Amino acid sequence: PQDYLNPRYEGVYAAAQPPAYNTGGIDPIGIPNMLQPLVFTDYLVIKQKKEWLEIACGCETKNKYEIHDQQAQLIYKAQENSDFLLRHWCGPLRPFILEIKDKDDKAVVALDRPFACQSPCCPCCLQKMAIFCPPGHLIGSIEQQNECLPELHIKDEQNVVVFIVKKPMFTNPCGCGEAAFPVYASDGINECGRIVKGRSDFFHEAFTDSDVFGIQFPPGVNPYLKILLMGATFLIDYMYFESTNR
Repeated sequence: PQDYLNPRYEGVYAAAQPPAYNTGGIDPIGIPNMLQPLVFTDYLVIKQKKEWLEIACGCETKNKYEIHDQQAQLIYKAQENSDFLLRHWCGPLRPFILEIKDKDDKAVVALDRPFACQSPCCPCCLQKMAIFCPPGHLIGSIEQQNECLPELHIKDEQNVVVFIVKKPMFTNPCGCGEAAFPVYASDGINECGRIVKGRSDFFHEAFTDSDVFGIQFPPGVNPYLKILLMGATFLIDYMYFESTNR
């Protein structure tokens, strides 16, 4: 949907108040079963599954991911839904819908990313993503602010900023090493979490290669805010690291 910045759906959680996340703990009662794995998870690890066709001949295939909790248990799977020609011609800028399903293959989340070319001179080309949970029910969005000061503003269903993710000064285009994207509260000052590409000390020892992302959540956030940060992680992958997979 192209008008997701004017939400058409009633939200499924109360709008967060400053400092943009709930620090009073999480009550698992009332949380849908499909989101229970997120209730007491302090961080997630997202690992991209490599396709042999893409590795062998450079053909752009649909991205697939596995999402693990802090005990390295698989809790969700994600798969890109996109057009072959758009993957070929648009590369990492392509539009897509990323579907996240649980272990029973039930749809949990849908991430809708429209096409937008990257141009510092054209604000209409900034990256955006709408986040639905369950699919069809808007819970928030992600918006790139500008190319000169690269920030992602994470908004709830009321279009209120709840988190700000800032790009580090340097990201290795080959995907090697670690790149940490700090997560700030809505004031943009108080750091409260991290999104890390590559090696990190808070990863489980089973995940130590450069094809993984780790999300260290702010303390006490509810599962819906965690989903918004998951969406930001996928968008970061396509914006800054997807070209290295081609």
